[in-house]
Amino acid sequence: PLDIADILIHGEVQQEIIIVPNKFVVVLRSINGEEDLKVKQLMSNENGTDRYMVDKFSMMGLALGVVSINGTELPTHLNDKKRFEEKLFEKKFDMLMRFPMTMLSDIALQYYWFERRVQLLFADQTSALKNS
Repeated sequence: PLDIADILIHGEVQQEIIIVPNKFVVVLRSINGEEDLKVKQLMSNENGTDRYMVDKFSMMGLALGVVSINGTELPTHLNDKKRFEEKLFEKKFDMLMRFPMTMLSDIALQYYWFERRVQLLFADQTSALKNS
């Protein structure tokens, strides 16, 4: 189960998601503000149709959140100091984009639900603070 302590202590939380038992498993991770803003900054250099921009931004966000697919770890986009590094991200993004689009779409859906569970960690743990 997800634990808010992982975010507070380690800066992220990870979860293994079994999509098809014994066939399709991913490990997903939460992302931080720096990573989110760096991807948005990279997108500012892009040109294309609205659909292209939305899809590329979605895939770049997905690249931030995928740790491994079927036990094979994707390269990290974080350097030794756990900071976003563009060249490392490009390597990871290129590797992820080689997977079939149907598979990426399924992982993206799983990531959406994972993000919701992470958000609920905060909502559930901090509900007593709402009116303080």
